[in-house]
Amino acid sequence: ALVLLTQSRTALAGVSASLLVLLGWRALGGILVAGLGSLALVAGNPEDWWYRVETFSFRPGIWQQLLTDLQGNWLFGRGYLLSPKVEAYGYTFDHAHNSYLASLRDGGIIGLILLISILTVAASRAWTMYRGGERIYLALLLYGMACISMDFDRLFVHPKELWVFFWLPIALIMASYHHSQQPLPARGGLVTP
Repeated sequence: ALVLLTQSRTALAGVSASLLVLLGWRALGGILVAGLGSLALVAGNPEDWWYRVETFSFRPGIWQQLLTDLQGNWLFGRGYLLSPKVEAYGYTFDHAHNSYLASLRDGGIIGLILLISILTVAASRAWTMYRGGERIYLALLLYGMACISMDFDRLFVHPKELWVFFWLPIALIMASYHHSQQPLPARGGLVTP
């Protein structure tokens, strides 16, 4: 309910994905209620919502400009020491509004591959734990992945409160994965206590 009141579309998408993981198909009812609540908020304040819909259109231009600025730096990117500001539509935006593209901008293809590698390992471990009945880890990871896709920039430098959405699920998955696995049998005649 609190996420609905924030009117953040990215957070709503992340919560919806997380609820589907946590509750399965039973979550569709809750997602439907959230959608109806969103429609009620739109009806109560249509000007604000139309402004939000119109400003979403800035993101594709920001992303296009980011890719244009990246020309000639595809392999290693432009580096983390350069300003993350993006010029688009005659405005200066403070960040890329997409951590995946920001990783490409700052670290190039190598940086993006490293980010995707981190997420792939975390997702595979979260999936293993999901199959073992521990659904929360996959839900948190999907929420974090959704949040960084539309409204964040740098994940490795300049810590901000939004880091929690990305790094906390990964840290929990990495810490919990080892404990969720069965102990290996002793080999070579060694006796285990």
